[in-house]
Amino acid sequence: MHDSPGILKMRSLHYRKNILALKEWYSEEHDNYRVVDGSQSVWQVWQTVNEHALHSALQIKHYLHRITNGMDTPDINIIMPQDVAAQGIR
Repeated sequence: MHDSPGILKMRSLHYRKNILALKEWYSEEHDNYRVVDGSQSVWQVWQTVNEHALHSALQIKHYLHRITNGMDTPDINIIMPQDVAAQGIR
């Protein structure tokens, strides 16, 4: 990876240009954008990221469990193939 001042400046410029759109998209579409304080020690950052990842994985696990057992998922609406067939939509 290049680390010349010109390339680092360009990377920083592109980051600042795109970060707001990325934050908004991840926040709206996935609700899993988290800000982690990078000034902490590496171990604290790792622990924080690990906790957020575990939380996301548990949410997915619970969602899949509910879907597998035919339970209602009140937080989102899912259109199943059977629903489409019942409506006669192709």
